[in-house]
Amino acid sequence: ELHAHTTASDGRPSIEELNAVRRHLSASKGGGLLRAASGKVRTLLLSDVIGGAAHDIGSGPSVPDPTTVQEAGEVLARHGLAAALRETVKPLDEEARRSESVIVGRPEDLALLVSDELEADGLSVLAFPPSTDAVEELARAYRGLAETLLAGQAIVRIAEPTLSLAEPAGRGGRSTHLAALVAPHLPEGVTLLALATDGVDGSSGTGGAEVDRASFRGLDVAAYCARWDTGTLVRLAGCQVGGGAPSGINLCDVHVLVKRA
Repeated sequence: ELHAHTTASDGRPSIEELNAVRRHLSASKGGGLLRAASGKVRTLLLSDVIGGAAHDIGSGPSVPDPTTVQEAGEVLARHGLAAALRETVKPLDEEARRSESVIVGRPEDLALLVSDELEADGLSVLAFPPSTDAVEELARAYRGLAETLLAGQAIVRIAEPTLSLAEPAGRGGRSTHLAALVAPHLPEGVTLLALATDGVDGSSGTGGAEVDRASFRGLDVAAYCARWDTGTLVRLAGCQVGGGAPSGINLCDVHVLVKRA
């Protein structure tokens, strides 16, 4: 239920709250496609929402929605907003009986696959819980964790971090911003991979970055971060991953912190 997901400590709405509003603004989301279909609808889902239910993924166009207009209105009201909302298909509605959905891949599954690959490469892997923390909070955590890593250890985490921008903003994204905040503080021999699995890290023109302490040597990292231009930074440094083209999948971001033997 929507009420199980509270707003963030800084007042930002959670992704579940945002999706609840989106569903109630749209004729197609929140089961809207079920209303248009005449027969049974089977939905196979790749989840881009950490811990999300079927109705959270893509705002659930072909699955019923347990949240209500009232709950969506309350989210808007908390942020001083109002809009014309419409009711969605509910789990006990006639249309819902024609819906069947299966989540075939989750962000947590990706974490397991990445961990398996690293272990096959001879590393000891510590799997951390998924996170939706702010980029700055994750950067502080990774800087501290990097100091504790032993040779041959790796940390893997799936994340959907938030990044609050100020205007005017340059070309950047949450993965390149995270990499820029962490890289100068990494101990010798430690690398960080921050990757957008959908291949598009914001407006950075990259899919993320792989960095170590020397990646931005000679560059004014703080200045690039201050103008939200970390895509430009990682491209200048040559540590970008991918060229910003869509990968065709989206299982959130993956972060890998490694200290090689």
